Amino acid sequence: MKRRVLKMIGLFLLLGAVINIAVAWWCVWWVPMDSNPANFTSASRSFPQPVVYSHWSVQCWNSFGAARLIASPRRKADQPDDATVVGLYPWWSGWPAPLDQLVIEAARNVPADPATPRIVPHSQMIDARGWPMLSMVSRWNPKPTTMTPSGPTWSGAIRIQSQEPDPPRGVILNHQRALPLRPLLPGFAVNTLLYAAVLWVVFGGPFALRRMIRHRRGQCEGCAYPIGTSEVCTECGAAVTPAANKGA
Repeated sequence: MKRRVLKMIGLFLLLGAVINIAVAWWCVWWVPMDSNPANFTSASRSFPQPVVYSHWSVQCWNSFGAARLIASPRRKADQPDDATVVGLYPWWSGWPAPLDQLVIEAARNVPADPATPRIVPHSQMIDARGWPMLSMVSRWNPKPTTMTPSGPTWSGAIRIQSQEPDPPRGVILNHQRALPLRPLLPGFAVNTLLYAAVLWVVFGGPFALRRMIRHRRGQCEGCAYPIGTSEVCTECGAAVTPAANKGA
């Protein structure tokens, strides 16, 4: 009995996780980035060292079942510093530490010959999807290179067709899409439990209620045949508790 219950719990949790991933991927296909000003935040992150690319232009979108952060390197700040922007970097993004690290690496790799193209960081993007909580995340993370445009680079994701065609040179980040592969805790756990509970209520609840009613009536939980003194059902052969032992 306990083994069967554990198997059922494991099955519903597995199905809940599958639905969780499917919902997150559905949000990639059908949820556009909302351009409503109320769901858009923009700021700049400055870096104290005197390097060429010392600022990140940071933009954050929030929509139903989706959130996206884009950071683009700039030679100077063109927006208010993000020190005054509360909540610009959500906990799941891991930012701004990686942005600072990219600037540090660019400052260390300045070529001795001024004619040699210098290494610069490229735009970064974090994209999270899921409902009711964000549960899957992916990252656009090109390695620092020269100014030559780099190819699309997704980390922890499967790239799919962009919302709109890219220009001949470069890409438009906010048009890029990918199916995320990395779970985002605790959102992944919460969504999985929620979907598993819904599945149990829809598919497992009626059967559990039927077994409980049959048990109270002194019937076999499997076939509803009256239980006698045998330890197995005389109709279907399932293990049962003999009627004489129920009060013990």
